[in-house]
Amino acid sequence: MAGVTRMSWPTFLFWNALGGIAWATSIGLLGYFAGHTAEKLIHLAGLGGAAVVIIAGVVLWSVLRTRRRRAEALVEAEIEAQIEAEAEAEAR
Repeated sequence: MAGVTRMSWPTFLFWNALGGIAWATSIGLLGYFAGHTAEKLIHLAGLGGAAVVIIAGVVLWSVLRTRRRRAEALVEAEIEAQIEAEAEAEAR
């Protein structure tokens, strides 16, 4: 996008560096705080509780992925039906 909009390289360098710093800082802080939280959760609920949370996350991810794939298949089917209907109308 920077090339398409003909952004000057000093401006690009500034915003790219700022974005990289912000990303690295936020990921570092997230890892730091999530690590402490995960440690506390395992200590409090035990390894079984942590396993339940992880399994629930995997199941949720799987359900959402399946729903998205079904929705995409429905959209593709509708598009194909519309194309066939237009082809039939042109053939008349």
